[in-house]
Amino acid sequence: MAMHTIHELQESCVQFDSRMYGAVIDHGLQSQHGPLNLRKRLAASDQVSLILLQVTDYSLLRHLYGDTFLNDVHERIFQAVTDAAWKLMGREIAQGLVCHLCPGEYAIISDSPDLSSTLLDRTFALRIEVQNLLRPWMLKNTGLQIGIRVGYGSSNVSRAFPESTLVKTLESARRMCSSRLDTAKLTLAKEFRSILQHRSVRVVYQPILDFSTGKPLGWEALSRGPATSSFESPLLLFDFAEEYGALFELEKVCRHKAISECSPLAKGQKLFLNIHPQTLLDPSFTPGETQRILRQHGLEPDNVVFEITERHSIKDFSIFQKTLHHYRRQGFHIAVDDVGTGYSGLWSIAQIRPDFLKIDMSLVQGVDRDPVKRSLLETLVTFAEKIGSRIIAEGIETETDLSSLLSMGVHFGQGFFFSRPEYPKPEIAIDLGDKKRVPSYESTEHMFSMRNLVQETTVVQPCTPVSEVKSIMARQGPMGSVIVAHDDVPVGLIMSYHLDRQLASRYGVALYSKRNVTSLMDEDPLVVEATEPMEQVARLATERDRFKAYDDIIVVQGGSILGVVSVQRLIDSMATFQVEMAKGANPLTGLPGNVLLESELEKRLAKNQPFSIIYADLDNFKVYNDLYGFQNGDQIIQLLAKIMLHALRRHGTGTDLVCHVGGDDFIILSSLQNAERISLSIIRCFKKLVQRYFSPEDRQRGWIEAEGRDGEKGCFPLVSVSLGILYCAGKTNLKAISERAAEVKTYSKSQSGSSYVVDRRTPLGSDKEIPMFCED
Repeated sequence: MAMHTIHELQESCVQFDSRMYGAVIDHGLQSQHGPLNLRKRLAASDQVSLILLQVTDYSLLRHLYGDTFLNDVHERIFQAVTDAAWKLMGREIAQGLVCHLCPGEYAIISDSPDLSSTLLDRTFALRIEVQNLLRPWMLKNTGLQIGIRVGYGSSNVSRAFPESTLVKTLESARRMCSSRLDTAKLTLAKEFRSILQHRSVRVVYQPILDFSTGKPLGWEALSRGPATSSFESPLLLFDFAEEYGALFELEKVCRHKAISECSPLAKGQKLFLNIHPQTLLDPSFTPGETQRILRQHGLEPDNVVFEITERHSIKDFSIFQKTLHHYRRQGFHIAVDDVGTGYSGLWSIAQIRPDFLKIDMSLVQGVDRDPVKRSLLETLVTFAEKIGSRIIAEGIETETDLSSLLSMGVHFGQGFFFSRPEYPKPEIAIDLGDKKRVPSYESTEHMFSMRNLVQETTVVQPCTPVSEVKSIMARQGPMGSVIVAHDDVPVGLIMSYHLDRQLASRYGVALYSKRNVTSLMDEDPLVVEATEPMEQVARLATERDRFKAYDDIIVVQGGSILGVVSVQRLIDSMATFQVEMAKGANPLTGLPGNVLLESELEKRLAKNQPFSIIYADLDNFKVYNDLYGFQNGDQIIQLLAKIMLHALRRHGTGTDLVCHVGGDDFIILSSLQNAERISLSIIRCFKKLVQRYFSPEDRQRGWIEAEGRDGEKGCFPLVSVSLGILYCAGKTNLKAISERAAEVKTYSKSQSGSSYVVDRRTPLGSDKEIPMFCED
């Protein structure tokens, strides 16, 4: 091999960088501490070790996104390599260099004698760590994951030509990058096999809260490696298992551990188990074995949700879908994880039709401030309802995020705001009533105050450097804000997009980074008292200069800072107030919705006024929707709405109310005497008129052939309506009404065809029986 001089090595490098000890070498081996003689250092060393990382598809990224984006990619990768090197190599890297050799190629060079004996393990761990550090940013900006090939080498330094030793080691590492690492030779392999053999994984549980009750729907089981071991991090544990070819075996251990250590579940509660999509196709993954373990611990398949992440491709989707149907027939449920991150395509979700859609935290956090996130979430809620799924929002960490999710109709939530993952599984119950409730309809003449909309933000002193504020805002997103205050009195505001515009100008970073935040803040932000009505504040906000139209509003109480309100949150709250309260209409039927219903219930309960509740729900409606389409399904819902209004006009009174509470669910508030007459009228009309929405063949047969929720074809009755009647005759509460209404609804749906049932138990809030007002 020809000898290479140090200058030839320099020509092969775009940049040598060692941020660890402040030396930056660039085409002349110059650092901020003066010349750095690499040859002299090598000559003084006995051995040199090198770890090489090559980014796959680097040229494809350039082709797709251009050189400007590639510069950002390079900075992210270089920082990730640097951070990973320090985390995993510590003292060894302190004596070495982190280098950018050429586009998409990075190296760690060290002359530490302690490194050569552990190069294989360090190289493997480094690749996993770098990929995990880069994954969130890459997915957010490209929707793609980043692939990294690795190689390594270690050589004794030639005293005569020390630089040639480095070149030879580099060439050896490049050759290795073209082949897979032999994981069987890893020291980590022995430790990993021991974990599998002794089943020494740890399991913690994080609750998933049901927003309708404030109690857990269930718990997600999360696996960890043994404490203080190399595999304590779940990322390294599962990435190693996949590389080692033992992912299915590891998941089996985790699955058994999660089931065996989960204390008993209440009726209807679920245990969420994470599985790789290919696990379902593994011949050793049998429902019989899982069911046996479940029975040993008092659980049924109905208690288990297989949570599938689409981070890995599904090569044969048709086989995967048939396998899902197989496990569904056993009684298991399905959830799709990471929805909203780029992993989960809507087409595949629509094909799978999971029971639950888990929305990734990147879409959930900050939803109250980001109109794009809000629109996406609202779309996903509608989409989920159309395909018979329910939404679980992950990563909820603030009360404002929770309030926004509740207002959008999200069904369930999970996050540190409720509980961190713990063992044993945490039992929690949260009263969400105040967060869900909108002021009663009687209060429409009164204006909302800003206090109800306040959210926390960061407050800094006037002397805070701009660079520090920039770091704070990097964690907040494009609509973030920081209040500048002196003694808790606001003196200015700076918005993320204003700061970015200033720093993006020529010499902006050099000009402002070390200056105080006062040099860029808005010295005249909109500051309002917490008692100010939102209509008044909205008018003040719209009268501002157009460049400040979307700046946050600072809210104070007695001059002291409470927080901020974003313009988007203010607009959303006003829209909710005006549309839901003043109009209160469901967009499909034009009938009032949940807000007016809850207000009317509270008003009647406060007056101790006896009344009846009729709960109406369509039977076999999902099957009809799937076969005839959503448009025809909407027409049946509109038909039921018209029939209910007709029945109220004919048999009700002026104080009766019908509300469309979502989907195919309706509720009527009526007098005790009229409830059964109204119900009988609804059933008679619906039986007759719904026939026209079926084909002549289906009408004649009296049933339809369609695919059920389990994916199997079957024969289903025509759409019918089930009505359940319960009576309130005294003081009670919304919780008691909701629980009894659910019981009556369940019983009414157990009857065949269109029918109504009456709850003949003692009316809520009374100790006296009631007479029958209408013969069945």
